[in-house]
Amino acid sequence: LFRGSKGFVLKPLEMRDVGGEAESVVDAGARAYDDEAFWPPPRERLQRVTLEVLSLHNCPKRGEARPRYEGSRGVCHKYHPELSGSPRPPPADHAEPSALGLNVSVHPIGGFCAVSGRLPMPTNVEVEMRLKAKGDDGINAPFGAKVHCVAAEPHATFIRIGVDNGDQEVAYEIAVLGRLRGGYRVLQMRHALGTRIELAYLLVRVTFGSELNIWLTVRQMRLSQRSGRSSRGSHEELRRGSSASTIASPRTLRPSVPDSPFSVSVRP
Repeated sequence: LFRGSKGFVLKPLEMRDVGGEAESVVDAGARAYDDEAFWPPPRERLQRVTLEVLSLHNCPKRGEARPRYEGSRGVCHKYHPELSGSPRPPPADHAEPSALGLNVSVHPIGGFCAVSGRLPMPTNVEVEMRLKAKGDDGINAPFGAKVHCVAAEPHATFIRIGVDNGDQEVAYEIAVLGRLRGGYRVLQMRHALGTRIELAYLLVRVTFGSELNIWLTVRQMRLSQRSGRSSRGSHEELRRGSSASTIASPRTLRPSVPDSPFSVSVRP
């Protein structure tokens, strides 16, 4: 499901040493509020990850526990078994009707993120949405719904999918949004202690795209405008220099203002 991940996420480079070569704590604090050193930078477009939630399989009933101890890291369950949970059959009165639902939420380390059930995304976006199952035969619960997740920094954004049965959460899974792979995938669910649940899977189809970022913060808009002015100024200077070179030879060009090496004038 993940691309080259070993279960950890590196802090973004810009956040590892905010102070840099600052000589004092005061200087380091000042640099933390410097626009040029600010992370995350403004993004004109957001990366979109769309999860088509197809079906949930073998979700445990309320009060039931099916921890999976096997796997690449199964040995860790031997040291502190109380942190892994123990098998527990469903209660005798488990025949009560289930009301399965999914809570999908995104959690950023930094940068904008949101979720929505439709495109284009509304202006007033949320970071969490709920899906209801279209049916439940006790083993499989179909959903057939799409969740669109957008993020400015997908490799610094987590997606959490919780499964609740009525008012009780019975399973969940967390992934790094930028690590998801495209195509039909399964999320193996976990119980509250973090141990994977035996045979409990959420089947999804993952696709990718991008969306225009219309949710810039004030600071990001200031940075974006500054970058735009700098870019426009450079283009204007190049245009003026190109225009002047077509009407005069290099000898006739001299700076009109000593402090502005880009300003030129033509001698009569």
